[in-house]
Amino acid sequence: MAQLIGLVIAGAAGFWVFNDANSRGMNPWAWAIFTFLLLIIGLPVYLITRKPKIDGED
Repeated sequence: MAQLIGLVIAGAAGFWVFNDANSRGMNPWAWAIFTFLLLIIGLPVYLITRKPKIDGED
């Protein structure tokens, strides 16, 4: 059961990173896969290195 919860959390984080990276003009697939596979490393690295949002988008 704990493994399933971990997969759901990693999947949700990967989905959020994909959408956020896409809105910022970054490579969404690379960041989403990196975050899904190595959540504890990928998510903080993404949050530190992400670009500002593209003008005109929320």
